[in-house]
Amino acid sequence: MFTLLLCACVQQPDEPMRIASNDWLGYKPLYLAEKLELFKSSDIHLTELSSNSEVIRLFQNGLIDGAALTLDEALLLKQDEPDVVIVLVMDISNGGDAIIAHDEIADMQALRGKRVGLEKTALGAYMLTRALTLSNLDTNDISNISYEYSEHEEAFVNRKVDAIVTFEPTTSHLLKKGGHIIFDSRQIANEIIDVFVVRRTYMEKHLDKISQLIYTWFDAINILETDRNRSIEALANISNLSIEQLITSLRGIHYPDYPENLRLFEQGKDTLHENATRLYKIMIESELLCREVNIDDLFYDRPLLELPNKDLLSSSNISE
Repeated sequence: MFTLLLCACVQQPDEPMRIASNDWLGYKPLYLAEKLELFKSSDIHLTELSSNSEVIRLFQNGLIDGAALTLDEALLLKQDEPDVVIVLVMDISNGGDAIIAHDEIADMQALRGKRVGLEKTALGAYMLTRALTLSNLDTNDISNISYEYSEHEEAFVNRKVDAIVTFEPTTSHLLKKGGHIIFDSRQIANEIIDVFVVRRTYMEKHLDKISQLIYTWFDAINILETDRNRSIEALANISNLSIEQLITSLRGIHYPDYPENLRLFEQGKDTLHENATRLYKIMIESELLCREVNIDDLFYDRPLLELPNKDLLSSSNISE
């Protein structure tokens, strides 16, 4: 009996925070932080999956604690998981998401009657819907074909599609193989935003762990700016891109630093709340969402406000 009581008093080691993302270049600073050993492997467990559909599935099944998702996917998740909150703006796409076409497709108008490949996710549908709308087209004007993100390059190269909705690093791969951009996220500025989500219940139990993760994220993007040689080489290896491709690709991604994150979490013009509200209306109108979502309950800035050593964080913006 004494032995059992003694064992019960021994504190069990804290489980690492389980995080998943897809292969989007905007999420790579997480893996850069891991490679540079900015956080202990015992604290964080990273998993990179082939699509955000898989990431969402793992989150819904309780197999991960946090996820890197696009804002529209966070809204999609929120309608089924009311406990979900956004605690960090990771990046804003500024050309990193694109519709790539073959040479004979000169522009969006030339897509009429053509085959367009896309991942069966909220982001794929949203990107295509916005591009068609701004080009005075609709979904009846094209034939869309679903492909997992890992299949995009093969589908395009083997001409199973005339164009494909994709993102970095596949965008750079396809440009190198003769594709060209007919629409990208620069044309819908501040609409493709990537965020980090957790459950509120998990966050309340592990606030220190989440705050440390966020601090490490800012540390990684700062290193990406201030120690270019070391970080770019490491990131190129992680991303399976050449140095030249990586530098070009990063121009299409903006990483908001700590002060900008604080501003984005405020309410008002050009903030996360305003962007999410606009996005939510578009998704409802496009039937990408089928139920109401409480936008006001989606954002939680306490981890940012209580960030450890936040005075040490310097500005970082590698997109310029």
